Amino acid sequence: MAAVAAERILPARWPDRYRCTVGGILASSCAAALAFPEPVGAMMLWLGLLGVGLGIYIPANNSSIMTAVPPQQAAAAGGMVNMARSLGTALGVATVTLALHTAGRLDDARSGAAAAMVMLAAAALVATWAGRRDGSARRHGAPAVAGRR
Repeated sequence: MAAVAAERILPARWPDRYRCTVGGILASSCAAALAFPEPVGAMMLWLGLLGVGLGIYIPANNSSIMTAVPPQQAAAAGGMVNMARSLGTALGVATVTLALHTAGRLDDARSGAAAAMVMLAAAALVATWAGRRDGSARRHGAPAVAGRR
């Protein structure tokens, strides 16, 4: 729902990199907040806002990537975006599983959930930082470096 509503709620003049930044900061902040024990209602709020942040970030990031490549390379770029999404999903699941397993072995289950959320918040910050660049300088076959394609 956030992915659809973001086009209507956020200012239309905002470029994709602003949307990536807003969504990424919201997602990473909510993931960091989930590292602390909260009542169930607060956790539901944080999880909902985390979903909103991802719903804002992901479409803007995909759009930014796809507009940065020449049209003749769109199929390859789309495949790479899909592969990156799959790798991110697999690494996210592995990160959470590792944190929970390690905490279970140390007989401290609460720290596992906190460690998992801190690591996911850090990953969201890295993704936000990576998505801050706008590919407009190289859009549609423009020279990457003066005189070279």
